[in-house]
Amino acid sequence: APKEFTYAKNDGSLRRFLYDGEQFTVWNEGDNTILVNFYGDKLIRKNFDFLYRLVRTEQYKLAASAKNMSLVNLTEYDYYSDSNILEKSVEQDFNTKKRVERHFNEKGLNVLSLESHYEERDVKTQKKKNGDESQGKETLLLDDIKTVKAYDEKGRLYEEEVIFWNYKKNLMGRYLTEERKTKNIFDYSAVTDENKLPPNLKFYENDELHLERKFSTSGNYSERLYFEDGFSVEVFYEDGLRKTEIIYQNDKEQRRREFDY
Repeated sequence: APKEFTYAKNDGSLRRFLYDGEQFTVWNEGDNTILVNFYGDKLIRKNFDFLYRLVRTEQYKLAASAKNMSLVNLTEYDYYSDSNILEKSVEQDFNTKKRVERHFNEKGLNVLSLESHYEERDVKTQKKKNGDESQGKETLLLDDIKTVKAYDEKGRLYEEEVIFWNYKKNLMGRYLTEERKTKNIFDYSAVTDENKLPPNLKFYENDELHLERKFSTSGNYSERLYFEDGFSVEVFYEDGLRKTEIIYQNDKEQRRREFDY
């Protein structure tokens, strides 16, 4: 059975707690409370403010000596005034060189997420006395994915926009940035407490409409896919099964197909 040990200070407060190889210790630093637990080669330090809200988490990888332990992950938290509602969090992973920043509204709903990474790049520095340019390095924080969400008065997601960035180096040694954007718009106008319909959906890519989905019941709906040169395909579903497919050219019906099961 796992062994449990408790070590207390002279005043009876907890100093250290051991359970099945994992150790916990806690102490106060000013108005803050520090909780540390470690197991194997992992140490996690959590910092709580005077309202006992988690404001900082540090994760370390332990080595043979304490001076050689390395910080592998850091997360910091900000709150709305004196409430327990999270306003912002920033997480940095030093192994993967990635950073994630999240923002929340006063209802605690995530309204923005930004995923980034640190990248080392070659840069040309000032010319030397002989006229040659020296090559140097710089570390940049580059954005990868940005997600922005909007909610209605009932807290339902009605718009979600995602921007993707991709970076590459061309044959001339220049760094290029490619951007792609998608957007989902949810329409709840036909949704009631009685019918509990899913919301209708419009999906855009780079500001061009690619998909429309409309519900009459939860199992009966239509989907229309938009392609280049005015070509589109609309499919009608009944009880989740494809029943009718219509092909359009510039909104004029070109062909219809019925499905029997």
